[in-house]
Order: sequence, then C-alpha cells, then structure tokens
Amino acid sequence: MKRRTKAMTLLLLGITLYGPTGYAADQNGGETPARRAWTQAERKKGYVVFSHGAMRRLPSSYVPTDKEVVEEVSIELAQGEYESIQFGVHALAPDIRDVRLDVRIGVDCQVYHRANHQTTQNRLSPHSDYARTLPHEVVLERGDLVTSVAQDSSANVWLTFHATPQTAPGVHVGVISVQPRDRPATQLKLILRIRPFLLRQPRIAFGMYHPALWGYPAYGADQAQKAAFTDMMKHGQTSIMFYEGQDLIPPPKSRLWDRDLPQAMQAGLTRRDIPCFVLSSNITDTSDGREPAKRADQARLTAVWLADECRRRGWPELILYGRDEPGYPAVGLRENYEYLRDIPIRIGTAMDAQAAYGYGDIHDVWIIEEDQLTSQMSSEARRLGAEVWSYSFRIAREEFNPVRQRFYAGLFTWAHGLSGNTVWAYQHGNHSHVWYRLDEHEPMPMQVWEMRREGIDDYRYLQMLDDAVAAKRGDPLAAEADGWLTTLRNRLVGINPTEVEADHPLSEAEYDAIRTRAAGYIERLGPVPPPPVAPQPGARLKDEAAPLRDSSLRDCITALEDPDPFLRRSAAAALLERGPDAAEAVPALTRKLTDPDVRIVSLRALEAIGPAAVESLDEVARVYEHPDGFVRVAATFCLAAMGPPAAEALRTALKDKDYPPNVQAAGRALARLGDAAIVALPEVMEHLLDHSNFKVSYAGTCIVAALGPAAAGAVDKLVKVYVEKRGRAPDELRALASIGPAARSAVPALLEYGPTSGLYVYEMHYALYRIRGEQGDLDALLVLLRDPTSQKTNPIPKSLHSSVQMDVATRLEAMGVKAQAAVPEVRRLIESQAVPEPVRVKLSAFLKRVENGEGFRAVMP
Repeated sequence: MKRRTKAMTLLLLGITLYGPTGYAADQNGGETPARRAWTQAERKKGYVVFSHGAMRRLPSSYVPTDKEVVEEVSIELAQGEYESIQFGVHALAPDIRDVRLDVRIGVDCQVYHRANHQTTQNRLSPHSDYARTLPHEVVLERGDLVTSVAQDSSANVWLTFHATPQTAPGVHVGVISVQPRDRPATQLKLILRIRPFLLRQPRIAFGMYHPALWGYPAYGADQAQKAAFTDMMKHGQTSIMFYEGQDLIPPPKSRLWDRDLPQAMQAGLTRRDIPCFVLSSNITDTSDGREPAKRADQARLTAVWLADECRRRGWPELILYGRDEPGYPAVGLRENYEYLRDIPIRIGTAMDAQAAYGYGDIHDVWIIEEDQLTSQMSSEARRLGAEVWSYSFRIAREEFNPVRQRFYAGLFTWAHGLSGNTVWAYQHGNHSHVWYRLDEHEPMPMQVWEMRREGIDDYRYLQMLDDAVAAKRGDPLAAEADGWLTTLRNRLVGINPTEVEADHPLSEAEYDAIRTRAAGYIERLGPVPPPPVAPQPGARLKDEAAPLRDSSLRDCITALEDPDPFLRRSAAAALLERGPDAAEAVPALTRKLTDPDVRIVSLRALEAIGPAAVESLDEVARVYEHPDGFVRVAATFCLAAMGPPAAEALRTALKDKDYPPNVQAAGRALARLGDAAIVALPEVMEHLLDHSNFKVSYAGTCIVAALGPAAAGAVDKLVKVYVEKRGRAPDELRALASIGPAARSAVPALLEYGPTSGLYVYEMHYALYRIRGEQGDLDALLVLLRDPTSQKTNPIPKSLHSSVQMDVATRLEAMGVKAQAAVPEVRRLIESQAVPEPVRVKLSAFLKRVENGEGFRAVMP
C-alpha cells in the first residue's frame, strides 16, 4: 500500500507526519515501539526511509512506526531563513552500506548525517570524558555518504535548506534520493513552500560566550575563528561575548581591536545596533593595584575614546563584563566599582537571583541564569534602567536536549521581553555546540546548535508579528493577533526552560502551530518597517543614592513618602549606605515593603541596618507570601542579617520548592547563624540532601557543615548521595568532614569511590583525616600540596595545579591544631618557596592558627 503524508510542516523541522512518533527510551521519553511488520517489498529492498522530528534525538536503536515511513516530505520557510529536516534510514538487511544522499531542488541545501562514533572519540575534547559520554546521534557530520547501517538499526540524515532573500516565493518541488550500494534507490518527493516575506533579523543580542583560543585546532587558528564567526551568523547569532579584552586604555593593545572585532564584523555576525560584551579588560579588573582616582581617569578616557571609535568604525557598543557570577555578598565588589559611578560606559555580568538582588544597581546589564528569571526581577531592572539578558551553561549540555535549547532561545526570550540571550559556550569541552574534524577548520554542528537557530527563528517570527500589530493599531486583524500574542505570552512566561521535555509543556505540533499562525498573520497584515530604536532610559544605575546622599536622616525618612518613586528609591538607597546608623528609619522602611517600586531597595536597607532591624522581622517574614521568587530571595537576605532571632522564619524559605535559589540562600543564611541552624535539621533530614537539584542540596550541606557533629544523623544520606555521584561530591565531602569522627560509617564508601574522583581526591583525604585522623590521610594532602601531578588516576590538569594547592592549604588552615603534624612540611614549603605566593600566605595563616591553639572550623560548601 502506498503511504504518503500531507504537505504540512512538522513542528520545528518541518517534516511531515500523520501522528505522534514513538522514540527509544534514551532522552526522548517513552519506550522503543514494538517492531512493525515489514512488507515483502520493504524486506526485498532491505531498508526503509522514515521521517523523524528534528526536535528529538534519533538513536541507532530506533525502530520506525508504520506512519513514519513516508514518500513525501514538505517544509515551509521564509526568505532569509534556514530550515532543517531529519529523517532516518532503517536497515532490514545486514549489508546496507555506502548510502548516498542526493537532494535536487533549486534551493541551497547542506547535507549532514550522524557522525561516526570513532570520529567523535578521537576529536571531541581530548582532555575530558566528553567524547565517552556524548550520545553520538546528536553529533552531525557534513557529508552525503553514510558508510553503513547495521541490521535492525537506524541512521539519521539531516538536511538544512536556506532560502536567500532572492529565493522566489511559492512552491518549489524536488527530489531526495537515498541510494545504498547494490540496493534499489528510494525517491522522496520534496516540497518547499517559500513564504512571501523576508524574515527580519532579531533586534536583540543572541550571543555565545566565545573563549577564542580554547578548543580550536592547533593549526589555522585564524582561519578557524573566521569560520566560527560565519557559522555563528548562519545560526542566527547577532552578538558575541569577546574574550581577551585586555588593555582598553587608549590606544588599546589587544587582539580584540586588531583581529577579533574586525573578523566578526566582516562575517556579518555583529552589527552596530546590537551590543557585544568584552571580557577580561583592565577597566573592570581592579586587582592591579592602581589608585581609584587613576583608575577613574583612565576609565573616563576609555569611555570617551570607545564611544567615538565605535561610531567612527561602525562597530557595535562594547559593554564591559564585570566579575563573573559574583556571589552575594562578594567582598570588595561594590567598593571596587564605585569609581565607575559617573563614567558613561556600561557594565554587565552573568548573575543569579542573589547577585541581582545585591548588586543589580551597579550593573547596567543583568545576564540572569535561565531558571532564575522572574517578572519582579525584570521589573526591578526596569526601575533602575538596566537591561535583562539571560544565559545558560547547561541548556545544551544536560541530556543534550534539543527541545530545551529551542524553547530557551526563542519562546522563552520572547515571552520575557529580554534584550539578550546567551549560552556557554561555542566551543569548550562538554559545553560545545560544534566540533571539528582533525583535518578541517570548518565547524560542524551538534543537534542542539541547530535547535538554537530554530528557537531564534521562532523569536524572529513573533518579533515581526509584534511589529505588525504595533503598526496597525485599530485594524481588527491586528487586534485579533494581539490577543493571541498576549495569551501565548502569559502561557509561556512561567515555564522553566530547564524543565522542558519533548511534548511537555508544549507538543511538537504546538511549536509548529505557533510559527505557522504567526506567519499567517504576517502574510495577511503585511510586513512593516521595524520601529525606531528606543532611547536608553535615564541613568539611575550605579549611584541611586546620589540625590539624597548628603541629606539628613530625617529628610531621607520623609522622602520615603514622596510621590515620585525615583525619590522614594533614592531615599531608601541613601539609608542603605548608612547601615546601622539608619536604625531610626526601620519603621518607615518597613512600611515600604508593600510598595512594589521601593520594596527591594527597602529590604536591602533593612539588611544593611542588621540586627537593629529585628523589629521588622514579622513584616519581612510576611514577604514570603509574595508569589515572585526574586522578592522572596530579598526577604531571606534581609532576615539573615537580623541574626539568630530570624532562624525560625528562615525555615520557611527552606520549603520554597517553587524557587530553589531561595532555598539555597536560606541554607547559607542559616549556616552563618551557627548553632541556631539546629532548628532547620528536620528540613535537612526531610528533603534538603536530595541531589536532584543542586541549589536545594547545597542548602542542606551548608547547614550540616555549620552544625558539624550535631548533624551526625545526616551521614547516611550524605553517603548515599556520594555513592550516587560516584565520588564527585565535594559539598557532601565537606559536610562529612565537618561532622568528623561521628561520620566513621562513611569511610568505606569514601575509600571505594574517592580514588576515582580526580579533582576531588583532596576533598576525600581531607574528609578521611577529619573522620579517622590517620597520618596517611594527612600525608596524602601534603603530597598534593607539594605536587598536584602526583594524582595519577584522572590526573589534575596543569592549569588547575595552583588552585588545588590553594584548596589544600585552605583545608589545613581550617583544621588548625588538628593538623599540627603538618607544620614541619608546611614550614619547609614556605621557606623554599616551592608553592605560589598566595598559597604561602594561606599556609602562614595555618601556622598562625596552630600557634594560637585554634581548632577546627568548617570549610563551607
């Protein structure tokens, strides 16, 4: 019987299907479908060709369903768009070899197939276990020849079409030929419908963290970088996070000016209306000992020169990258950036909810971790005049999930109205989106890299429709489209991209339907010119307290009731700077906790006042009733500053399952309260040591580490996690070390898994010495202190040697007199200068603690 699919677009990839697809039980969910009954003709041919949605992985064990075996495929794309399809070849006979793919149609097409497993073993990240853990079906290799398909297995084929702005709208008909050696060919009818409009580029930053010299082939690095920039452009990127900013004091001495930026511009990756970030510059790095006044003068010169140079050359705005992922509180961060208060140059960095609360006011761009963004966080940024971007270091890496990557890049970015979307990293170990053959400098994609482009295209369609609706207010069709967009945005904004799965919460068909409906509205309303660039908001960042800094305490308290929210915020910021000296303002600040415009800065002011703000404890605790997680995080930091009286209230945050960052903040806060954290032990034992969510388990290990022997009941749970992680559990090891001898039952597990833990081996020896006190464990620490290369199993990379030495020294200092036997060797290392200077400083602190008779203090997770 002849099987044919109707010409409809399959969700993101656009291959046609009648119904849902079954998938092998790998990362796609569901079970492998029962083997279908092959027809006599199919058995004689020896193979079948079947459709497979590109948003899902196609493992070699996959067996197609009856409805997936197709004779026709159809895709739809606009001018200026790339679009991909994935299909499979399933072998019914043992000798399916040299399968040649040929696409005949008048539209550009690039052919890929699943990479040879041995190729990925040899090339991908030789310094990590990436190649051993990477499911090779997600690695696409350029070429039109599949060398072999084993019997009863499947191989995937990936076709990427590109409609240029000159491609004629309408239907284009062609053929996909699948020709194995010595087997009959299969001819698939190919139908491409080119939509009658040019899909406009996004007006926001889609960028990659791009550590330019990491992971490139040793040969042809310059060629490789040019090819990488072109590849980024073709995958929808409009920006880049440049490394190697180096010396930005004019005239600059940096590869950025001489090579990287010009190459990116030539590739069409960057354009003047979308900013890029510059990392590792000497403007935001204040560790060079320069005087603040001199730093300010140099930064001011840089700001003026940079603005003029970018205008003259047509370069994009270059935003300086601050301290990466700063914790809160971060010692010296605010003080180091004070000199930038009145300098017209923008600064941003990647941050979590806690850093956004504590340091958002000194950053012009908040690059928020993807699972922590909330509506109130975005609102607080707007009140300050900051932009909100997002970043992810795991959206592609974890489970190599193509659905998450597409959702994160597109629908998530659009629903939240973000100004930028970034990922780590283009090419870096197990975070890579591309790979290279040994003899080439041209990158080839992972499936998740292709899906990032698809997500960006989702954004482009919705952006174009937003423009059309805004330009045609009063048009009934525009009103209809606006209502649909509002409903869609409200549905999407609450979805955590790290929890997206195939068919949850959106089905594959829904992704396709969203794009198809948006395209339909665009065609009917007609494309419109993009709106003019909106002016930057007035400067309120970096020095919100300025208007009232020199006012009296009474004037600041009075200004908290001013009708102008800017003055109310300035008053709260000025009170924040006074810290405990503003205790008189506690009642007035407490009243502002119901004022959305001033709530966050008021909580920060109460936090700065500290224990003297304890009279507001009940009202601050009531903030936990707020539905927004960012607001609840702010309440946690405020409560933590009140000291032990807030311990019971902080327990509430430990139960905040809807927002793990708040659980993490509460765990750290309770740990700082020392013995008062004992009230949280029930929560620790109930759910805080479950490692399914790092932020939650981190809270638990912090509390255990603070309580030490008092938390001995947690040993079994910590050991269970340690075993499940096969020794890669540094937080759990530190918690066991804090418990000490009462954790003796953990020793067998530590010995079994510790030797294979690589970088964590010193954590194992530290825990073992704390638990059983044997000289051999201390000696093992000293060996690693002298020479980290002594770790033979899973050797420690040379670049991390000094870091390991510092960690070992930190643990010796924490043990104090408990590690007194190490004193002679430590003295020798200091005197011989056999370790780096920062390590010698830490070892000297250890000797001082021993001299003072100071005992153990916990090394916190």
